[in-house]
Amino acid sequence: MPSHDVQIDLEAPVRPTEGLDKVKTAIKNIFPDAVFEKVEDEVLRATANSLDKFKERLAAQAIRDASRRVLLRGIRPGHIYFTLAKQPAFVNRVNFGEDGPLGDIVVIIRTDDPEPLVNFLTEKHEHDHHAGRPIASGPTSDEYDGHLEE
Repeated sequence: MPSHDVQIDLEAPVRPTEGLDKVKTAIKNIFPDAVFEKVEDEVLRATANSLDKFKERLAAQAIRDASRRVLLRGIRPGHIYFTLAKQPAFVNRVNFGEDGPLGDIVVIIRTDDPEPLVNFLTEKHEHDHHAGRPIASGPTSDEYDGHLEE
């Protein structure tokens, strides 16, 4: 899916304890083509059009399955909504936000076809099987009884 089929709206709070440049770097690490608007009410806004780096990070960090679940949950008519934690983004890592103390980067990917876009971003390739080694897995949700072993 070509990058020009989407518009990415980004928004992040800039806390007094962090520098504006650091917040910009966090965004640029994941969305290198981000174009920033001026900061208003301590909120940095930007737009981007390329998901290439975002997709690359999902693959490199081996988080496509988890990312797929988050992205599918964020589908709304005409867009996908999710948040990214700023501190991991600052060190070039994707970590979906959880209302951290610094606030998260809000990401809205505007697209006419959200589900095919999620499939594209989280697709696996034939060579993704870790050189034939089995991938360890934990219990499935059906097997987990909700209690931690003591």
